[in-house]
Amino acid sequence: MARLTERVVASFEQASDPRVRTLLTNLVRHLHTFVGDDNFRDAYGDWSRVSEIAEDGVLLVRPDGHVAWRRATAPETTQSAQDELLGALRRVPAR
Repeated sequence: MARLTERVVASFEQASDPRVRTLLTNLVRHLHTFVGDDNFRDAYGDWSRVSEIAEDGVLLVRPDGHVAWRRATAPETTQSAQDELLGALRRVPAR
């Protein structure tokens, strides 16, 4: 998992705004640490079937359990992924 994390973080070096780079780097490191535990693997594909989100998709859930944003599959480019995630984060109220 560590190599994957570093590859993903390295892809953010292209971000023009250093704040975006820091935000995405911290978010990815936190999430990769969280899902690194084997208890969070979807070995049978149940989560993907129920959520309608593929392995490369994403689900952003607020602390109150509300789904703030979802994407069934990964965007085509790193830049579009960054843009979509930042747009979603801007729409989520800070509490």
